[in-house]
Amino acid sequence: MNYFNLVPKLRNLRHCCTGNYQHISVILYKKKILSVGFSNSTKTHTIANQYHYRFPTIHSELDAILNFQRPNKYLHYCTMLNVRFLKNGKLSLSKPCRGCQELLRTFGISSVVYSTNEGKFEWLT
Repeated sequence: MNYFNLVPKLRNLRHCCTGNYQHISVILYKKKILSVGFSNSTKTHTIANQYHYRFPTIHSELDAILNFQRPNKYLHYCTMLNVRFLKNGKLSLSKPCRGCQELLRTFGISSVVYSTNEGKFEWLT
């Protein structure tokens, strides 16, 4: 899948993020967006504490999982796309933190793609 096709749509959604970091996570099944999550530096969640987040705010990965409208067992078939936008709208590094990586494994998401500082996409290994 060409993830660059989603970048303009996601760039238009970055106003939904709070705080300095504009992270957006998307749960995809094939080419269909099933859930979108945004970083929120003003809210916390008990799951953030459970996964030892450095800052227990709602990360975009957690928000995307919380917004997923299907049973969690279907997450195994999905891909998570993480992007981060700088204030000028350019892509930046959005590799999931260690807490989010553990969260994604626990919920069965093994396919994760994230943006880099070079404006490319890489797979989480």
